[in-house]
Amino acid sequence: MLYNLPNGRSVELSDVRRISKVRDQGDDMSTIGYRKMVFTIHMNNRDIVEVSEQYHYSDWMDKKKELNNVRADLVSKWKALTGGIDS
Repeated sequence: MLYNLPNGRSVELSDVRRISKVRDQGDDMSTIGYRKMVFTIHMNNRDIVEVSEQYHYSDWMDKKKELNNVRADLVSKWKALTGGIDS
């Protein structure tokens, strides 16, 4: 089953090995005044898919909620399909 990420990329849930927690990576070096929050999807073929959000310090809570909601939805669908326990 394909899962569509907010950035338009799709991942095959049966190929997911692990999903990391949401982490704040600090300043985004590609922009001025913005920071980056990410979680990663580790695939069985050793590929890593990064799901990220840029945010300004005043938007931190909203962006963290959005990213946590995407991750929670992904984890629940992955576990329902594969019975995955490592998240």
